[in-house]
Amino acid sequence: MNSTVITNHTFSSSTPLPVTGYPGPIFYMLHITGISSLTISIFFSLGLMFKLFCPCPCNIWKQGIGERLVIYLAVCDLGWSISHEMDHIYMIVVHDHPPDKLCAAFAFMMLWWVCAQAILVTFTAFNAFVLVVKEKHFNLGRFDWRLTIPSLMISFLLAMIPASLDILGPTGAWWVIYL
Repeated sequence: MNSTVITNHTFSSSTPLPVTGYPGPIFYMLHITGISSLTISIFFSLGLMFKLFCPCPCNIWKQGIGERLVIYLAVCDLGWSISHEMDHIYMIVVHDHPPDKLCAAFAFMMLWWVCAQAILVTFTAFNAFVLVVKEKHFNLGRFDWRLTIPSLMISFLLAMIPASLDILGPTGAWWVIYL
């Protein structure tokens, strides 16, 4: 029998996990606050992309790498916010944790986007260092494919590790960050 020890409680794979704050006002405060902040994040990410991709005289591919990195980070934030908001909406509608497979899918999507954003932030720091100290520019290929494809693929592979070990889900590694 699989079990996970979390803050002095032992849960087996057959024991339902208590929903934090439910029943009571804390449950709604947590999830409404989460949904509100994630909705704001989604609107701002979409607004940034709409402003930069709308038909206008400026072409995004003619902008500098700094402007394009902001868009790539907004895309990662948008993916994470949507997947995390789905989790909050599910819990506020059902008043329970998502089933194991759905919880693992939410965790996988969130982990994928968080890792992609971390890789982009790392590249941004490395790019700033090389640009300032070494005075060199990176050639990222047409449409920055040498940055975006590896970022998404490496983060996908990193997210596949816990998914393949079956540790994403309500009693797995992803649930612990909610404590």
